[in-house]
Amino acid sequence: VFTITGEIIERNISTGKFFDMSTSNIFFSKSIKSDIPCLSLNSSILRYSSIMSLVVPGISVTIARFFFNKAFSKDDLPTLDNDDLRRGRPTNHKVFGEAMALLAGDALLTYAFEQLSRPQLAKTFSADSLVRMIYTLAHAAGCFGMVGGQVADVQGEGQAGSEDELRFIHIHKTAKLIEAAVLLGAHVAGADADSISSLGRFGLHLGLAYQMVDDLLDVTETTEHLGKTAGKDEAEGKLTYPRLFGVDATRERIEVELRKARAALADVQSRGIDTHRLHDLANYMIRRSN
Repeated sequence: VFTITGEIIERNISTGKFFDMSTSNIFFSKSIKSDIPCLSLNSSILRYSSIMSLVVPGISVTIARFFFNKAFSKDDLPTLDNDDLRRGRPTNHKVFGEAMALLAGDALLTYAFEQLSRPQLAKTFSADSLVRMIYTLAHAAGCFGMVGGQVADVQGEGQAGSEDELRFIHIHKTAKLIEAAVLLGAHVAGADADSISSLGRFGLHLGLAYQMVDDLLDVTETTEHLGKTAGKDEAEGKLTYPRLFGVDATRERIEVELRKARAALADVQSRGIDTHRLHDLANYMIRRSN
């Protein structure tokens, strides 16, 4: 099955075409379309696309989405979140079994780095840019990023917890990977250090707000609307913002993080880069209802 999926990916990468695997559920048993940003800088214009496609001259590199689906495939397993639904469809392990779900996650993780280290990319990017992109993804996905956050998330189940602990979980398991998606585009374009710093802050604050919204929707929406099991966080004693502070205070904190993300974009815009699409994207990610 992964070979078929891989051929789809390889074909589109080689032709430089966009592709959408949302109708090809043979591998994940779920849609892998995403509302997470993947950014590309073109001259002085900052643009965005689906995380499925990192736009560069003549090539579409499907990278960060692999990490998210790797996380979903493993998070849904009985040993972690034990969820039967993802985007309204049975999760990977419910359709293909736990072994295949585990192996799918491993395959996606390694395949992401395989794509980012393809020899032909050296014709488009400098060695320094490629190393920075690989490091950015590795750091965001490993023990100092997503995996570290997932460990803290598991250890925090059933615990009283504090805001500092909760913030650590959300930054590491979600926000750092969204930050990485933003920074990929900056490295692709060879952005200056100040712009990279500001874009990183934007991605981090947006990612934190995004995860807060996820916490909120878990207690305010139904399973049918969410496409995944509602109330799971509370049932499993997860450390979340609604649990610690309540619904209203969570909404206030979301707005605080969104303002910080917008302030970071203002710094980028002050350097002559058009950021209105990123403002729109941030609003879309935070105002979602599922």
